[in-house]
Amino acid sequence: MPEMSDPRSDGHSINGDCFTVLVNAEGQHSVWPAAKTPPEGWTEVGPPASKAACIALIEARWTDMRPQGLRDTMRKGMPGAD
Repeated sequence: MPEMSDPRSDGHSINGDCFTVLVNAEGQHSVWPAAKTPPEGWTEVGPPASKAACIALIEARWTDMRPQGLRDTMRKGMPGAD
């Protein structure tokens, strides 16, 4: 039986598709093992993929690192924003 590598250590698994991207209500993103149930408050976005592909998806989607609550508060404080 082939030895399985720990996906947290090197980004690889025996099938190559062992991670998923999670997002929470604040718009924060995370790479998560696809075989595990996401924690409460986090939702999977996109299909299971390699760790590198998940990181690329996060880099493309999460362009503003500020939490959603802060973005909303700042937007309300801007002139002309309602």
